[in-house]
Amino acid sequence: MERAFGVLQSRFAIIRGPVRYWDEEMLANIMKACIIMHNMIIEDEGAMNVGFDHEREVNSFISASYGEIPELHAFLQTHNQIKDRVTSSQLQEDLVEHLWEQYGNK
Repeated sequence: MERAFGVLQSRFAIIRGPVRYWDEEMLANIMKACIIMHNMIIEDEGAMNVGFDHEREVNSFISASYGEIPELHAFLQTHNQIKDRVTSSQLQEDLVEHLWEQYGNK
């Protein structure tokens, strides 16, 4: 089990990140998605042609941080801004405007 989790951690950065602010259902969905994507990669490229050294990645050291994490605070601030209805609506409008500028009436 530890080896399988290590393989997923080495391939998908989202699994290595801090998870204490996510709910269990979200974590379960993330893990299922990563497992499905991993299996699709193996099927598509073949286990021998992936170019990914599972042994080296599984045995590599993954450090844990127990202090303040500036990146986490920045992520949470951005996440809260995006959840804000006004900001979310503005981001959607900006995206639509950007797409119209890029592709117009093509």
